[in-house]
Amino acid sequence: MSENRLNCQDAINELASKSKYLATLANCFSFVPDNNIPTACVEFLMRAGNPLRLKFNQEFWSKLNTQERAAVIAHEMLHIVLNHGYRMNATGTDNDLKLQNIAMDICVNEILRTEFNIDPSYAPMFNNAVYAEKIDESFDHGRCYEYYYRMIKQNPDKMSSFTSVDEHDWMSTIHKLHDLPSNEIKKLMEAFKKAGMSESEIKKFLQNMRHKYSLPGTEAGGMEKILNGSEESTKRNAKWNKVVRKIRKVFEEQSTEEESWFEQPRRRDFYADYIIPSQESKVEKNRKRNVHIFMDTSGSCSTWTEVFMGSSTAFPQNNYNVHLYCFDTQVYEINKKLLKGLGYGGTSFKAVSDYVNSKIKSYDCIIVLTDGWGNEAKYKKPSLWHWVLTDNCKEYIPKSSKIYSLSDITSFA
Repeated sequence: MSENRLNCQDAINELASKSKYLATLANCFSFVPDNNIPTACVEFLMRAGNPLRLKFNQEFWSKLNTQERAAVIAHEMLHIVLNHGYRMNATGTDNDLKLQNIAMDICVNEILRTEFNIDPSYAPMFNNAVYAEKIDESFDHGRCYEYYYRMIKQNPDKMSSFTSVDEHDWMSTIHKLHDLPSNEIKKLMEAFKKAGMSESEIKKFLQNMRHKYSLPGTEAGGMEKILNGSEESTKRNAKWNKVVRKIRKVFEEQSTEEESWFEQPRRRDFYADYIIPSQESKVEKNRKRNVHIFMDTSGSCSTWTEVFMGSSTAFPQNNYNVHLYCFDTQVYEINKKLLKGLGYGGTSFKAVSDYVNSKIKSYDCIIVLTDGWGNEAKYKKPSLWHWVLTDNCKEYIPKSSKIYSLSDITSFA
């Protein structure tokens, strides 16, 4: 083991007492001294053989104790987890790099303090770190990078006395973890497996970070995409088709009940002392059912796009009219010939509800494929809504609707 690695391994071992995930991710990086940078940074090289590097200024590093080094490493790993490189480019073209650096550091330092108990009492060097209350006591705690960037951008002159813990210039050009060579991705997954972390544990950690500290609908981070991609499309197809069969069964049972003799329209036979069902009920029974299917285009649902686009074929055409839509904060009807998804912004269930209430005159079934992380909405006929969840958030779903959790459904019939 190299001297540089030895200098950092104790810090990684210390970090493991705070977060097994961050420590395991850090173990996949090589540690490289670089006196051209003032403090520390991470770097991705799109090549095989140690493409993940944590670079540090030797003089800066030598002044830190083990816990402080652990804190700096955790800080760097959180930038990766939160996909900050991609997100800083997504905030616009007129960005102030220094303000972006400060905003990202506020977000990360708030997380370190709240989620992992890494603060100035643990790592004294963080006495000089930037926190929300240091800039403005009215700032919310535990918010995403975009929130802090928007707030500090309103008064940039006030930021002149603040600096970043680490070097962020690399972030605007950084590659994503899921873009690494396949053999390097395999090494990452093997490292987590060796550390005793299951895929479900990793997903839970990543989703918690993203849902708490990212804008709604933000693209999934690289590691989350790697994990999502590990579930073969054939299994997703099998799960989706099984859900569709369940929905059709429920729907058809409801239709049968609605066609019961006592609920059918009646007409009197004037040549007899009894009444018989009206022929109108047969017309109703033979009409095509209208099914409208909506897909949440946020990051965690992205791997279900191919399956979703085939939804129209899951319902027999002679019995169903199927309409496909994508949604973020708006609803986009999908052209069946092009089958191309739209959106990819935040997630609004209200947008879907408003669309259904105002633009769909008649429907027999509404199906929503989503992770469940949306907002409050009003539904005129919630019992006709079927929610297919890629995650387990049910907070915003009406109790009278039907819910299907893809994680609970086996991929075989």
